[in-house]
Amino acid sequence: MSVSLSNSQPQSIKVLFNKIATLSTETKEQLSEFVKQEIFKDKNTFHQKIKEHARNSCPRCNSGRSIKNGVVRGIQRHKCKNCGKNYSDSTGQSIHWIHFKDKWFEYIEMLFDGKYQSCRETASELKVNHKTTFRWRHKVLNGLNIALEENFKGIIESYS
Repeated sequence: MSVSLSNSQPQSIKVLFNKIATLSTETKEQLSEFVKQEIFKDKNTFHQKIKEHARNSCPRCNSGRSIKNGVVRGIQRHKCKNCGKNYSDSTGQSIHWIHFKDKWFEYIEMLFDGKYQSCRETASELKVNHKTTFRWRHKVLNGLNIALEENFKGIIESYS
């Protein structure tokens, strides 16, 4: 995947791309595998929870006492009897605020299969707005940035 740096990109993305560019090929492969596992872990968890239509406890107070409270976009909502918070099966997951969840995972698969295109080309293929793919790209880049900061703190030595 070849990405050029332009002046219009936020500084944090430029820093992220520069950090990734300095990594060894082996480390880049490890990072790619780590990101795939994290993303597809969410995918499998989300689909499993949607099928079960159940959540063990409230994300706010961990109470197991809840009642069903409607369905939104095919996803069961719950209301905690203890604290009154409304939540769904995807609350607290990285895909909670994504409206086209199945297309989100298609987008991720396209990225990691090396099928990187412009936002408009990707949007056209997925049949979503180009602004949606732009936000998704930045969500992925932000996740990579967080992963790099967490996994590569301290002194890092590289031998060539």
